[in-house]
Amino acid sequence: MNDRIAAAMPAPLRRALTTGALHAWGATMPTPEGVDLADIRAAIRDERKLAIRYRDEQGRPSERTIRPAALVYYSAHSLVVAWCELREGLRNFRTDRIVAVEATDDFFRGQGDRLRKLWTDGWTHRPTAA
Repeated sequence: MNDRIAAAMPAPLRRALTTGALHAWGATMPTPEGVDLADIRAAIRDERKLAIRYRDEQGRPSERTIRPAALVYYSAHSLVVAWCELREGLRNFRTDRIVAVEATDDFFRGQGDRLRKLWTDGWTHRPTAA
């Protein structure tokens, strides 16, 4: 069934469906105020870096350049899974804590699939005891 749906979709959307870039769990979540999720989906599809202003759970501000790899929808909120250039690693950014987002002129073409694989590999990684 998914193969027939994917075959009927335009190439960029088909790629998002087949690469696991979009994930949804649970019921409808509220729309975040500070960000347009369409801009994030476009950056994932185009493999374009984003400059974001973010507030952590304590409200502390930071500015990050990220390489968005996936957008995950939960019932209470949504997350951007991205490579954070400041922290040099994969991070989850709650969209309701993103204050501002701007597409940059920089791309990370050809890295999206690798970042998503790194992310999904982490789901099953079990640290070994020392």
